[in-house]
Amino acid sequence: MLLIVFFLHLSDSKAAIITGSVKENESFEAIPFVNISIEGTTQGTVSGIDGNFSLGIDSACTIIFSSIGYITLSKRANIESIDEVWDIRMQSDIVNLPELSVKPDYSYDRMLYKKVIAKKGDNNSDLTAIRSYGNYDRTTILLATDSTKRMHRILQESKEAFIHDAETDIDYIPVYISEELSDVNYTNNKKNINVLSNKKDGLFPNLNSQIENMILEKITIEFNFYKDQINLADRGFKSPLCNNALLYYNIYLSDSILSKDTKHYKFSFYPKNEHGTLFKGHLWVEDESFALISISATLAEKASVNFINALNIKVSYEKQPNGKWFYHNQKMRVNFSMGNNRSISIEDNQKSADINAGNFCINRTLEYVVPENESETAVTSLLKAPVLMNYDQIELEAINGIEILKENRVIKSVDRIGNMFLSGYYSKRNIDIGPVFDLYSSNYIEGHRFTLPIRSGKSLSEKFTFGGYLGYGTKSKKLKYGVSSSLYLPFKKRTIVSFTYNDDYFLTNDTKYTQFIQENPYSKGDGNLISAITSKNYNPFVFQQKKFELGFQTDISKNTGVLISPYYHKNFDSEYVPFTKAGVNYSKFDNYGVLLNVRFSFGQSYDDMYFSRIYYGNTYPIVNLSLDVGEYQLPRVADVMGESQHLDAKDNMGGFYTLANVSVKHRFNIGQAYVRYMINAGYMHGGVPYTLLEKPYGKNSLGYSRYSYNLLGYASFAHNLYTNIHINLNGGGIIFNHIPIISNLKLREIISLKCYYGRRTASFKEPFEIPDQFNNKMTKPYAEIGFGITNIFKVFRIEYVRLLDSGSAVDNYTSKHGIRMRFEACF
Repeated sequence: MLLIVFFLHLSDSKAAIITGSVKENESFEAIPFVNISIEGTTQGTVSGIDGNFSLGIDSACTIIFSSIGYITLSKRANIESIDEVWDIRMQSDIVNLPELSVKPDYSYDRMLYKKVIAKKGDNNSDLTAIRSYGNYDRTTILLATDSTKRMHRILQESKEAFIHDAETDIDYIPVYISEELSDVNYTNNKKNINVLSNKKDGLFPNLNSQIENMILEKITIEFNFYKDQINLADRGFKSPLCNNALLYYNIYLSDSILSKDTKHYKFSFYPKNEHGTLFKGHLWVEDESFALISISATLAEKASVNFINALNIKVSYEKQPNGKWFYHNQKMRVNFSMGNNRSISIEDNQKSADINAGNFCINRTLEYVVPENESETAVTSLLKAPVLMNYDQIELEAINGIEILKENRVIKSVDRIGNMFLSGYYSKRNIDIGPVFDLYSSNYIEGHRFTLPIRSGKSLSEKFTFGGYLGYGTKSKKLKYGVSSSLYLPFKKRTIVSFTYNDDYFLTNDTKYTQFIQENPYSKGDGNLISAITSKNYNPFVFQQKKFELGFQTDISKNTGVLISPYYHKNFDSEYVPFTKAGVNYSKFDNYGVLLNVRFSFGQSYDDMYFSRIYYGNTYPIVNLSLDVGEYQLPRVADVMGESQHLDAKDNMGGFYTLANVSVKHRFNIGQAYVRYMINAGYMHGGVPYTLLEKPYGKNSLGYSRYSYNLLGYASFAHNLYTNIHINLNGGGIIFNHIPIISNLKLREIISLKCYYGRRTASFKEPFEIPDQFNNKMTKPYAEIGFGITNIFKVFRIEYVRLLDSGSAVDNYTSKHGIRMRFEACF
C-alpha cells in the first residue's frame, strides 16, 4: 500500500526546466561560469561561456545566482508560472582593490599566471591557425546631448531625428552607422578579405572616410591580447598577457570553477601605475592549456590617453572541434570627447562611464563564424543573409535620424567646413575654393601675399577638373597666376594625367621632394598658422619662375604608386637671387627634364577626395625613391651684353644633370612612448645653377615646423650631396605621469633632434656664383635639439629648441636657441 501511495505521489508531481541567460546589469554582456543552485539543496548548474543555462526543478523553490565580483541574486521559481526564458541581470560588487591596506600572499596566483604567459605563444599559434572564417562587423557612433543644450536649438527643424533615452534623460544625435559581412582567408600568410556585403551612412557624407581612417581605424581595432603590445589610438598599450606583465600589472586569482570536468581560472588585473597606458579587468583561462576563454578590460580611468574618456572591451573565445580556441566575438564601447576629460570612475571593468552631453559613444561588435569544414567558404555556407538586419531600436532610429539630419542646412555647412580642413578645399556648388592654406603667405618681394585659388568641382564633372589662382602682393603690387587641369583616365587603377602652368614667385628653399615627405603639401603656405603670423621678417630669397609641368600618376598596387612628370622652367633672377658669372649678369636661365618618383607605403591608409589624396599616419615605413634627369641652358653672352661682346665656343653654356633622392618616414611605438623619424638623402651629378641645389629650409618664426629647421635662417647652405635626419620622441607621459597634480593634465614629454650635413663635391662645377648667404662652409653636421611639452589643452605644443654646436661660424645664419609652438592633436 505504501508503495502504491508513493508511486501515485510521483505521478501527480510536476517538473519543469528553467532556461535563460545571465548578463551584466550595466553592459548587458554575458557572464560565464555563474553558480546557479536551488536554495537549501546541492542541486545546481553553471552558466556557459555565452551566459546561458538550463536547470530542472520539481517544485516551487528559490534559485540562487552567485559569482565572485557580483552581488548574489535570488529569484523565486513557481512550477505554475515559470517564464519561458529567464533574463538574469547581475550587479557588479564593486571593490576598489588599489586601496586595500592588507594584501594576501599572491605567490600561488603568480605561479599560475606565469603558466598563462608561458603558454601564450602556443595559444596564439592556435588562434592564428584558423585560415578561413567569416566576419560580421557593425559600428555605430552617437553624439550625446540634452534637451537644454544649444544643439537642440540649432537643429530644431530636425528634432524628430534625435534619439531619446528616458532612463538618463539624454538625447543622442546619430552620427555614423556601418555594417560589413566578409569572408576572411589566408593565402601564404597573407590575409585576404572578401567583402560580401556592406553598407554605411553618416551624418556628414563628405567625412565618412575621415571618421573611419582618423578615428575608427585607430580605436576600433581587432584585439589580440596574446601580443605583448596592443597598438590602440596611436599608442602602445602593454597587454595583461605580455611577457613582463607582472612588472606592469597587479594580478591575482579571483575565482576558479569546474566546468565539464575541466577547471577554469579567473584572474583580475589592474595597473601598478594608474596613469600608464594600461588596462584593468579580468580574464578566464582553461586549465592545462591556459588558453583564453574570455577577457573583459577597460582603459584605466587615469590613463594618459587623449580624447578617450572611457573604453570597454570584451573578447569571447569558442572551443573548436579540434580542441583549439578561436574568437567568438569582440565587443567594444568607447566614450569619446573632444573636450577636456573630467574625472570618471569606472570601478568595475564592465561598468560604463557616465555619458555626458558632448560625448561621442562608439559601439562596435565583431562576430566570427568558423565553418566545420575548412574547405567551405565560411560566410557563404553559414551566413546566408547579405546583411544582418537584427537592428535594435536605437540602431533603427539612428538609420532614420541620419537620413533626416543629412538634409539639415547646418549639418550640410559643417560637413563642407570639415571637409575643407581635411582636403584643403571648400566646396560650393560647382566650384571648389582651395587649397585654403594658400590664401595667405608672405615674402620680401611681394610683402603680404593674398591668393584666390579655385577649381571646378565634383558636381560639374567627377573625372575632370580645371582651375587656377590669382595672387596679389601688397608690396610688389603685381598679379601672379597659375592654371591647372587634371583628368582621370578610364583605367581600373587610379590613374591621373595633369598639367600646370605658373607665372609666379617661388622660394629658393622649395624643393619638389618636399611634397613626397610632407605628403599633403600646400603650394604656398605650409599649414602652420603660427608660422604665418609670427614671422620675424620676410624671406628675401625669392625669384620668379614660369613653370610648365605635366604629370602622370598611377597606382601599380595598393602599396606602390608612380609619378612621371616632364617639366620646363624659365627662371628669372631677383635682388637676393642673382644669376652672375665672372661679372656677367645672366638674369635668367632655362631648365627642363623629367622627374620619376616611386612610392612604397606598405598598407598606409588614405582617402581619395576628388583629385586630392589624403594620407594618414602609418606604423610601417613609407619610402620614396626619386630620379630627376634634366638639362639647364644659359642665354648667350651676346644676348646679355650685346653683339660687340666676343663670342667663343663656350658662349652657349649649359649642361646635363641627374639627381637621385631617397626619403624614409616611419613612426613606431615603444610602450606608451612613440618615435617618429624622417631620413632624406640625395646626390646631384653635374653642375647646375645653385637654385637647383639642396638648401635646408629654415623657419624664422615662432611656429614649430616638422620638416624644416627651427633655428636656421632663410639661407645657409647649397649642396649637391646631402642628408637630413629628423627624429621626434613623444614620451607619452612617461615622466609627467609620476608627478602629483601634473599627472592629471595628461601632458606628454617631447624631445626632438634635427641634423643636416652636406657638401659640394669636387666634381661639381658652378655655372653661377653662389651668393654669400648660401656659401657657408660646413665642417661638421648642423644639429638642433628641442625639449618641450605637447597635449597642452589637448591640441597645443610648445618646445625649447637649442643649437647643439653654436659659435661664430654659424652666428650669421642661425639662432642659438628659441621657443617654438604649433597646434598638434594626438591621442
